Amino acid sequence: MRLFSKISIDPNRKYLNDKGFHKMFEAIFRAAIKEKTLYARQQKESLRKTIGNRLSLCGSVFRLAVELGVKHIKSKTFKAVYKHIVDILPQAGEGLCEPISLDYIKALRVCLEYAPHTEHLPGEDWEMIATFCCTHVESQLGLLGDGDENKDSDEDMDSREVLHVGNSRPNLVRDTSSTSRISSPSPQVASVKLNHNSQELLLCLQILLRTPNAPVVRNSEMTCKTILGFLTSQGTVTNGHQAALSTLNSILETITTNNLALSTKIAEDIIPVISKIWGSKLVAIQEQMIITLIYIQPYLRKIICSPGSQARNLRRKLEALSEVIFGEYTARAERDQFQLDDLVFPNPCKTLDAETTPLGLPAYCLRNDAPPRIEQQWIVPYLIAMIIDTLDRADSGTISRNRLDQQSSSKRRKVSKHFDELLRNVKSTILSPKICALQTLPFLISGSRRNMDQEEFSSVVANLLSTCSDDNPVISSWAILSIAR
Repeated sequence: MRLFSKISIDPNRKYLNDKGFHKMFEAIFRAAIKEKTLYARQQKESLRKTIGNRLSLCGSVFRLAVELGVKHIKSKTFKAVYKHIVDILPQAGEGLCEPISLDYIKALRVCLEYAPHTEHLPGEDWEMIATFCCTHVESQLGLLGDGDENKDSDEDMDSREVLHVGNSRPNLVRDTSSTSRISSPSPQVASVKLNHNSQELLLCLQILLRTPNAPVVRNSEMTCKTILGFLTSQGTVTNGHQAALSTLNSILETITTNNLALSTKIAEDIIPVISKIWGSKLVAIQEQMIITLIYIQPYLRKIICSPGSQARNLRRKLEALSEVIFGEYTARAERDQFQLDDLVFPNPCKTLDAETTPLGLPAYCLRNDAPPRIEQQWIVPYLIAMIIDTLDRADSGTISRNRLDQQSSSKRRKVSKHFDELLRNVKSTILSPKICALQTLPFLISGSRRNMDQEEFSSVVANLLSTCSDDNPVISSWAILSIAR
């Protein structure tokens, strides 16, 4: 410990090189393995507690050694460290070895955070660590007994107990503790909160999946099952949500063109999760939810425009999400809503350059120096417009199919249900819904997003013209911008 104190005081001075740290780690490994063996065998509570204290000290020393040596060790020593962590932590029938689990998992995260180590991980070892993280997060949440509904009912139980990731590495045996045998939590059952170990494991998974050379596609099914299992099992926002959503977005970034079936499943499953946690005040979590919605937008349109119960279920989920986003935005204080002061107005004679001004409409765009908080405020009306457009396109397609089936085209039916609701909010006497609707309208009618017939166009313009004469200058200004869109 004195050596560690000296290194902590002067971290740039090399008291130990890679060889020295490797020898130190070997000594810690031997001590930890010996103490863990005694701890596992001891039945007497008082002696077990004493051994557990010694084992806990081993964990603390190991974590400190990793923190101090992570930038000095080479790939061989790094491999010894993470293989020791993966091998020693699982404890038959008890999940992870409790006295050392948190220190060891934090040590693993420290190693992975140092990019040169993670970027040089062999593919099989990357999969081994990712499998370790997924297995024990699922175990702690009681998700390991959760079978895939789409799989055959006669699936061999043994194949679910051992997760095979590669043929050239040892299999990671899943936990067989009582927690592991709990079935998948349903909405009626109280959710299992993520413990500190699982929070750290989610952070490790987040780091692994954002590594440039990570084998994401090959392991996307496994990692998505863990992330979606966690997100759908939680009733409220937790410390793990930001890492989980960021991890999911790393997966979506890669698989949207490589695994259409999985991307479609994510799009279906994540909508209720976002509806549930959209009101979170944490900016980082809202940012990740926005990214997720943008990634899954094409899949939402594909699902909802297809016939069958899948489209009907998704329509209900999207309608609920639209109400949640609209309600949350209109409940914000005025300073937290999109402001006219954040806009700039481009030269109408020039075509807007999407590369230099990505957040822009023909009539106005977001100022280039806007902070991320303002960008999020711009995106919310865009998301509302996106959902309304998706729902109305689906309704229009459904009505067209019904019309062909029934061969009854004598009377034209109204198909713009959600768009009409937005126009009703434009005429509302309540300030916040009115402003939100006026901010959303330009996104909805801009460009080729919505093709309006003459009757609908006349109705929209009439509503906006009457709103332009509103006594409130903010409302009249947004109405003029909607017309100029």
